[in-house]
Amino acid sequence: MDDILDSLAGGFTIGSEQNSIHQEHPRFSQYKRKAGQDNSQIDRRAERLTWQRSRRGDLSNHARGLAAGQWESDEEVDEWKPGDPGRPPRSYKDQLMLSEWLVDVPSDFTTEWVVVPSPTGRRNLIVAANGTTSCYTRSGYCIRRFPSLLPGGSRRQRGGFTLLDCIWDESNNIFYIIDLISWKSHPLYDSDRDCRYFLSTSRFSESPELQVVSSINPHIYKVLPQYDCTNSNICDILSNYSDLDGLLFYHRSVHYTPGQTPLVTWLKPWMVTTVLGVDLPQELIDKYPTPPQTVDMEVIETDKDTNNAVSDMT
Repeated sequence: MDDILDSLAGGFTIGSEQNSIHQEHPRFSQYKRKAGQDNSQIDRRAERLTWQRSRRGDLSNHARGLAAGQWESDEEVDEWKPGDPGRPPRSYKDQLMLSEWLVDVPSDFTTEWVVVPSPTGRRNLIVAANGTTSCYTRSGYCIRRFPSLLPGGSRRQRGGFTLLDCIWDESNNIFYIIDLISWKSHPLYDSDRDCRYFLSTSRFSESPELQVVSSINPHIYKVLPQYDCTNSNICDILSNYSDLDGLLFYHRSVHYTPGQTPLVTWLKPWMVTTVLGVDLPQELIDKYPTPPQTVDMEVIETDKDTNNAVSDMT
């Protein structure tokens, strides 16, 4: 059901952003992009860092609006009239920070970036406020409500509110926390990635009851670890995780900004060797095989330019 809601919500606009993960990775796409269609991912990263420094401001009102169910979109407010049952169903659309494909590997990759293992699951926004906890899809639909021991998430925890960016692993009943957006009514939009990670690990280590299932806390919450972007760490992640969907890469200075950003990037495990040049042992190559019909288009274009082997895909 969640897949159907997200696909309907996305419509025909999904993947319109540059290097959107809803399209093929440009390195492996069989369709050549038009010249000048994309500006460098490296350039856009620099522009985004400059932009976020210039717009640094107080997003407390935005966080409180999410917690209280108050939204800023005039269009959605106009569609809902007093007396109508419920609330506009997609008021929480586009509130998560989304990644791009990692296309241009930055020169400071090992020092200014971190990698986060991403398990298979559904991306959700958790809003704990006013004595209840709500779970929203990336497209803004509320798919479930339940109590929790998160601040604001139940009658026992009414004080403040909490906003979490999570992956929902239904088979194991775990919300894996990618990012901490707000804790006890303190928004973290303007905090960098390292700060948000430190606070999330600290707060959840101080709250072991969030990792135990109970009547007042029916789901488990776990913070996903982050590591320096070294070849050895990436190989360790690929070796140690059994249900890995992919790898998220965060610039250490990235603020939490809803929408797609070049300061957060993504790779599938089988792309690591081609894009990052990481030499994987044979057992990992066997564990994460390259999908059929996948071709490295950069190699093909190089071969064409040097009159070497020609691919049937071109």
